Amino acid sequence: MTGKCQVVCASPAEEVVRLSSPDSRGVYSISVVSELTGVQPAMLRVYEARGFLAPARTGGNTRRYSRNDVELIRRISALIASGLNFEGVRQVLELEEESDRLRSEVATLRDQLS
Repeated sequence: MTGKCQVVCASPAEEVVRLSSPDSRGVYSISVVSELTGVQPAMLRVYEARGFLAPARTGGNTRRYSRNDVELIRRISALIASGLNFEGVRQVLELEEESDRLRSEVATLRDQLS
C-alpha cells in the first residue's frame, strides 16, 4: 500500500513523489468518492479528521481526492468492516507501510550485492 496512515508522507522527498504521481492528483469530489467507495461523505470527513487522509483542496477549499486516496479509503473501510476500530486501522496501515518500506530496502540491498 502506498498511502500512509496520514502519515501521508513521512518526509519531504516522499511528498514530492506523492505530488508528482498521476495517482496522487486530487480530481474526485467528496460525492464521487462516496459513490466509488460506498463510504458516506460524513465518514470521509471523519477519516480526514482522524488523520487517515489529507485530500487536496481547491482555491475554494473544496476537497479533491486522488486515486490513491480512493484506494486508501477502500482499505480503511474494509478494515473497519472486519471489526477493527480506528486505532486498529491505524496500526495495520502503519505496519503495512513499514512492511512495504522494508521490502523496498531489501530489494535495494539485493541489487547492491549483485
